[in-house]
Amino acid sequence: MPECNKFSLCNFDQAILLVGHGSSSQPMSGEILLEYGQYMSSRGYFRKIEVGAILCTPPLINALQTLKGSVRVLPVMMSNRHIVRDSTNELVEREDEFPSPFQLSFLDPVGEAEEISSIAYSVAQDAAADRGWGISEITINLVAHGSTRRPASRMMTEHHARNLELTRKCQNVLVSYLEEPPFFQTL
Repeated sequence: MPECNKFSLCNFDQAILLVGHGSSSQPMSGEILLEYGQYMSSRGYFRKIEVGAILCTPPLINALQTLKGSVRVLPVMMSNRHIVRDSTNELVEREDEFPSPFQLSFLDPVGEAEEISSIAYSVAQDAAADRGWGISEITINLVAHGSTRRPASRMMTEHHARNLELTRKCQNVLVSYLEEPPFFQTL
């Protein structure tokens, strides 16, 4: 998971809004986003952390209703920051009134950070060790939203998979997607 020192995100006086695309066909994508928000919250890096999804729960509008002051928006996706920016701004413009004023600043998507490959490797290594396996015994599956109309998510996921393959330490590296083949649910 991204840490403050790796992404220069931390500002204890600001709130952060984690925004995921989500998937109407894969409701568990919202649960993953919530878990990520809980993880970030447990680290104490920000004054407040809110979580919102564009296509599933928790709804982005609910998160926006709770914000005030300076808020950094972190797209929790491989790429396509414009989707988060446009969806968030559209909701802000449509809403007549929010309980408190806030100012949004948009960060680069998590998936565009080069560290994602090494973070995924560390998480996989820890998960394998928890089960008594060596890293050479496991397959790492990187899952992204994917889109047949916009290849950026696929391209970034494949980039990180190639970086993991170069380590030659795990048995195999796969990629799968929520909205395009190869589908996550079929692996």
